[in-house]
Amino acid sequence: MLSLMQFGAAAGIHALPGPRDGLAAALLAVSGWLNVTPYLWRAAGVNAFVLAGGALQRAAALLSLVGTLALVTGWLVLLLGWAGR
Repeated sequence: MLSLMQFGAAAGIHALPGPRDGLAAALLAVSGWLNVTPYLWRAAGVNAFVLAGGALQRAAALLSLVGTLALVTGWLVLLLGWAGR
């Protein structure tokens, strides 16, 4: 799903270039890498899906949250730029 979203963003950036496309692309690329971290943490025995527990679990969950926020922010930057045309 993330790859389809990144493809859609890339197609939109190509079709409707804007001044903040680099920022949006960077945020979407970072989110693509960070959104897999809860599963990697889970494989290591840390439940990164819950913002509770010890310091390691909370840090892992916050890292996952950063990925989600980067995804939402990247898309907002693109959509607001396209809407302002």
